[in-house]
Amino acid sequence: MQQQNRPRLISSARLAVISLAVVALMLFICPVPALAQGWTDMGTLIYYNTGNVGIGTANPARLLHVRGSNGVFRLDRNASAPGFMIHRFPDGDGTYATPWKGFAVTVDATGPSNGFFLISDYGQSTGGAMTERLKIAHDGSVLMAYNGGKVGIGTTSPATELAVNGTVTAKEVVVTSTGWSDFVFAPDYPLRPLEAVEQHIATRGTLPGIPSEQEVRREGVAVGEMQAKLLEKIEELTLYAIQLNKENERLKQQNNAFERRLQALEQRPQ
Repeated sequence: MQQQNRPRLISSARLAVISLAVVALMLFICPVPALAQGWTDMGTLIYYNTGNVGIGTANPARLLHVRGSNGVFRLDRNASAPGFMIHRFPDGDGTYATPWKGFAVTVDATGPSNGFFLISDYGQSTGGAMTERLKIAHDGSVLMAYNGGKVGIGTTSPATELAVNGTVTAKEVVVTSTGWSDFVFAPDYPLRPLEAVEQHIATRGTLPGIPSEQEVRREGVAVGEMQAKLLEKIEELTLYAIQLNKENERLKQQNNAFERRLQALEQRPQ
């Protein structure tokens, strides 16, 4: 009886040799393309030192030029790293030379409805520690210069926390102050006699305690302080009016007494 043909089994070693041969043949027929001219491959690093790099454009105008119509750039970060950093190196070689300065832009969140956009600065002088300078919260709140510094609008040299070289338009301005002028109504308040006020006006051309026009032009006006001073003068005027009213009442009573005496004299028989 003729023996039937049986399939021959291939050992694991032969199978491995055949697989390597197939891979070698494929690499020979379809070799892995080499990096284009100008690119350098260093294993885990690939960099480009010649010309500009374009993504979505064949004519990049800068070192990296990205063009697109829907989400040109996306950057994801983990919980322990800033979104991206911008460095300035005086020597230009990318080393942390002294002094160096940098800014970090971060998008962070502690929950799905509690996030913020943050710009921080850091440098050699701070030992690399970041200082927050601008924060935009998820509710639309914008925080600026809350770690020091000043904000200037229309000026490059703000002298106060907020300096505006121009006109500010607002529906309402709320000024908080630590003092007010109700001390004028204290029983022991030294109210100046009107003669002394008149003398001060004649000598200095201002009310006591009120800055002159020259002082205002030179130093400006502190709104909260000036409101308190104006209220002080209004309260002093109220005290003067009360004094005058009392004097007027005294004179009226005295005049009524004189009239009664005059009437009594006129009614006496001749």
